[in-house]
Amino acid sequence: MSDNMPDKENRDNKPNKQLLTRIIVLNIIIAVIFSGSLAAIILSRPGSGSSISGGYTATVYQNGRVISVIELSAAEDSSFTVRTEQGGTNTITVKDGDICVSEASCPDKLCVKEGWGTKSPVPIVCLPNRLVIVISDNTAHGGEYDALTY
Repeated sequence: MSDNMPDKENRDNKPNKQLLTRIIVLNIIIAVIFSGSLAAIILSRPGSGSSISGGYTATVYQNGRVISVIELSAAEDSSFTVRTEQGGTNTITVKDGDICVSEASCPDKLCVKEGWGTKSPVPIVCLPNRLVIVISDNTAHGGEYDALTY
């Protein structure tokens, strides 16, 4: 009777081999999907070589109007003065790809004290002279900040 009946071991091994093969194939598929997703995330991050023109752009506003847009990475070292209708002045200096208000006629001179502002998400502001300098990052993501933490 034992000659006609298949071994219990042989019966159990065949399904286990098929199951093991399926598990291995499934694990390989999951690893490929995970690796592809991780690569896509890394390559889409700002600063990972995906920038459009690189560097920073400074937009100078007075009374809410754009008076100058400066590509800081391409700008030559220079200074220019912005005058208000009331006679106030702000001297804006661009040097080594950075920007600041170097002189101002306002009484508190907070805009001058803010210093160089390239990598700061906070704009340089002179309230008495109604001057604002907004610095933005030229990355593929538009350089927009979705949150700030201090």
